[in-house]
Amino acid sequence: MPVTSALVLPNGKAYLFQGSVYSRYDFRTGVAEATDVPIIGNWRDLPGNAADAALYWGFGKAYFFYGDEYLRYDVTGDKVDPEYLPPNVRPKVAPNWGGLPAPLDAVVNWGNGKLYWFAGPQYYRYDISLESVDPGYPLPITGNWPGVWPNGIDDVLYQWGRYAYFFQDDQYVR
Repeated sequence: MPVTSALVLPNGKAYLFQGSVYSRYDFRTGVAEATDVPIIGNWRDLPGNAADAALYWGFGKAYFFYGDEYLRYDVTGDKVDPEYLPPNVRPKVAPNWGGLPAPLDAVVNWGNGKLYWFAGPQYYRYDISLESVDPGYPLPITGNWPGVWPNGIDDVLYQWGRYAYFFQDDQYVR
């Protein structure tokens, strides 16, 4: 089953979400620690389906993007932050993420103050401190991300090391 969203946390674990389940890997060794684990009951307050994209923001927070909406997850507390839960309305991407479109296919925190968002054949560079898309974006994936599919990246894993992993359907490139 294709990876729908992927997330690396500071504990060195990579989480690959697919449908209603996820698998957990040790990011350093690549060893699978758990596979086909239900999202429901293991990621408190997240919907039972994989997000379109997932992002570790830092400071104990992760974001999960579903279409044009998103949730903020408290990694330390192991639950969605209360202000993102009913009766509150789930926030929309467009007015809150400085010029990003929705839906998004993939997002990665590059560890340099920039996030890279992929949507179809284009990508956006987002400045974390300015909370906006950098001028001149979007740009095409083709010619800017050598060795990566030109359209349709499902997600990206990167933990500020030597390799990034790009997923499309049942394949990945490192």
